[in-house]
Amino acid sequence: MSVYIPAELRRQVRAGESVETPLFHPHRDDWKQHFAWNDEHTQLIGLTKTGELTIELLRMNRSQLIRVRRMWVAMDEHPPKA
Repeated sequence: MSVYIPAELRRQVRAGESVETPLFHPHRDDWKQHFAWNDEHTQLIGLTKTGELTIELLRMNRSQLIRVRRMWVAMDEHPPKA
């Protein structure tokens, strides 16, 4: 089985840098501190290294999700209300 490793993480490992960026933890971390929506509310933007790594590693902006979010926006079901 092939394992997906984000480009930034691969770069850090090749450069011999310490890789200590944690993934976002929904029970411990504040979502608004790490993420924001783009103007169309279809793609997540990482505001921190944790947010960026989480988005990339979990592929949270893959094309299928963007299409679904676009439909939800049209139905006024997205973005989630706070």
